[in-house]
Amino acid sequence: MNVQPESVYRALVAAGEDPDAPERVRVDHRGDRAVVTLDESERLNVLSAPLVRQLRRALQASMPTPTFAASS
Repeated sequence: MNVQPESVYRALVAAGEDPDAPERVRVDHRGDRAVVTLDESERLNVLSAPLVRQLRRALQASMPTPTFAASS
């Protein structure tokens, strides 16, 4: 069996983008902090493509929006 690395990569990325995928990352906002929990214990929270994709989205969503002040 000859599996192309590019097709394996695309399949892993697609699994991470699946809107029906189980939620593997939880974010609990506590004031000015966020507690991020990896929740894929059946796989020992290994950094799989779906987990990493969800983690990235969660961290990006938790980032404060930069504000800029005009100077004169």
